[in-house]
Amino acid sequence: MQHLLKQKFRINIKSLTYESKAIRKEEKKTKGLDRQELYLHRTVNLREESRITLLAYGFCKSLPYKKIETTTKNPLTPEMIHRIFLKLKRKNLDISKEDVKMWLTS
Repeated sequence: MQHLLKQKFRINIKSLTYESKAIRKEEKKTKGLDRQELYLHRTVNLREESRITLLAYGFCKSLPYKKIETTTKNPLTPEMIHRIFLKLKRKNLDISKEDVKMWLTS
């Protein structure tokens, strides 16, 4: 795995963690529907994004999927992980949805 891609993943994971902590802090300051909206954003959207990013990072490090996530209630689609690679925009990174699909089933 290229060093730059590894750094991008680390930065992305850290920023998602920071965002989650900041939202939790803001939740305590707000009340009513705004608080619930912040809570749902943190517990639904950010958790899923963090999970997918960590799985994509594991894929890049050639870790087996079953080692990273032994059981799950919410199975992923290859498109979800592939979207993270597109987001990081690596020009010479040849990762297809089929590669991700094979990794998820292994």
